[in-house]
Amino acid sequence: DTPYLAAVVKGTSFTVTVDGNNATVSVSEGLVEVSTPDRSDVEFVKPGFKATVSQDHRGEVVVV
Repeated sequence: DTPYLAAVVKGTSFTVTVDGNNATVSVSEGLVEVSTPDRSDVEFVKPGFKATVSQDHRGEVVVV
């Protein structure tokens, strides 16, 4: 868990980075469930994609 998101391992490889305003999960293998701390938004992130939750938009997971 970070201040902005929670990530659950689903048999995969991923990296979590946190700076002053954002928390990001980058997936290289498998599938990662990323959610806001209150689970109001939940996304499944596939390899090659990133999910970010920002301090300013804590209720939204953005996948790119």
